[in-house]
Amino acid sequence: MSAIGTGYPFTLGVASGCPLPTSVVIWTRIAPEGGAGRDPIVVRWEVANDERFTQVVQRGSVDAVVDDAHSVHVDVQGLEPARWYFYRFLAADETSGVGRTRTAPSPGARLARLRLAFGSCQQFEYGYYAAHRHLADEDLDLMLFLGDYIYEGPGRPGHVRRHTGAEARSLAQYRNRYAQYKSDPDLQRLHAAVPWLVTWDDHEVDNDYAGRHPLAPHTDFLRRRAAAYRAFYEHMPLRLAARPVGSAARLYARYDFGRLVRVHVLDGRQHRSPQACRPATRVGPGCRARTRTDRTMLGAEQERWLREGLAAVPGRWNVIAQQTLMARAFLPVGGEPRYRTDTWDGYPAARRRLLRAVVDSGARSCIVLAGDSHTCMVSDLK
Repeated sequence: MSAIGTGYPFTLGVASGCPLPTSVVIWTRIAPEGGAGRDPIVVRWEVANDERFTQVVQRGSVDAVVDDAHSVHVDVQGLEPARWYFYRFLAADETSGVGRTRTAPSPGARLARLRLAFGSCQQFEYGYYAAHRHLADEDLDLMLFLGDYIYEGPGRPGHVRRHTGAEARSLAQYRNRYAQYKSDPDLQRLHAAVPWLVTWDDHEVDNDYAGRHPLAPHTDFLRRRAAAYRAFYEHMPLRLAARPVGSAARLYARYDFGRLVRVHVLDGRQHRSPQACRPATRVGPGCRARTRTDRTMLGAEQERWLREGLAAVPGRWNVIAQQTLMARAFLPVGGEPRYRTDTWDGYPAARRRLLRAVVDSGARSCIVLAGDSHTCMVSDLK
């Protein structure tokens, strides 16, 4: 095993996520300023009951390898349900900052509450992460991130901050973009404060892409998508089941919090039909393809998975965590509606199937969370 390159190795912070009653994933990436080299690096980890690590309950070691950008995903097993834990990583003579995480309650637990926050669209160039700073001080159990963790575009002058480098297309470029975002101290602090559940939207790959299809002509798009998906996994506290295979990855998942809440985390990018009447981003009633019943946002397999998951727990709160606006929100132009094709307005048949699944499940309470719109809206779904 080689020595770590020059500089502090834990520059991108620590994170945790995917909480289950007896396990949680903890994450870091060895990224010293001088580079981590190409050899494996032994990274030790510890999980404790207390922040000073006088009561360590689990410890181990893992090799951080260059093929994974020296990222580390540890699925810590054998923990107690509904407990706060502290964790840290050690490499060579250096120790990471301390993270705090929480396991999910046991399946039959009756909870009085679950406090969660959600965010999306953290465009690095447009401002500092004041919301993250405030959330880190809240009494939260869980953070949901609904996509656009990074933006793939090139650096542009005139903004508060600036992307480093050209538009991300290669694996190295996506890795560097994640590293730049994760250098933000407020983002690091929120990751270290609470476990996260994450999904992606379009800017983790390319603006408004749909499944295997970029919005603009692109040579070898699946190679680019594969690089983007791999970099996403390398930088998120995800379970091994989400590790990409080529240009595909199983990202959708569900998480239960006692008898109170089931969270359905959806993937509304990888499996969707291309936007109707492309390349237009808003279309009128003349775009008949928009209303075709065979069009899908989630793909048939994920639709079936969601329907089964809703039906299994009709008495709980169901939280559907996904990417784009589900409410109808057309824009009238010249007395005629214009529908945004990238949101659920561009997939009305798929939306009807999803809402029908909610009704047919007998669910007493269901909340849909969405990102993407850079606007705060609250609405009833009909």
